[in-house]
Amino acid sequence: KKPIDVARQKMLKRRAERDALDAQEARTIDEDKCKQVLRSIIDHDCSTPFMEPVDPVDLEIPDYFDRVPYPMDLGTMRKKMNKGLYRTNAQFARDMRSIWNNCINFNGPHVGVARMAKQLSEKFERMWLRMRMIE
Repeated sequence: KKPIDVARQKMLKRRAERDALDAQEARTIDEDKCKQVLRSIIDHDCSTPFMEPVDPVDLEIPDYFDRVPYPMDLGTMRKKMNKGLYRTNAQFARDMRSIWNNCINFNGPHVGVARMAKQLSEKFERMWLRMRMIE
């Protein structure tokens, strides 16, 4: 196997383990508010680079899965929301914050896409606070 395939398998295993733990939590999510936040972030002009999972082969970054243990993107979040896989506000917020943190940590804070991530992160945190979302 190629190193990227091994790293991808490890990442998928980590994600499955975390999802299994998440599924055991009591369902306390405020879905309407989380959907509103997600829609607002997706509709933002800066959201395009964050709509699909990072493709480390296409982007020629073979160490991506080694450096980013829990990849996340807005498209995956939308799918999880539509399938009812988020059980708590904290799970939703964790995934949203992972998108921005992964981007900034992987690319460095001064790269264009990281500045976009920071802008979306700030928008998310303002909305989250304004809606008085409890984690």
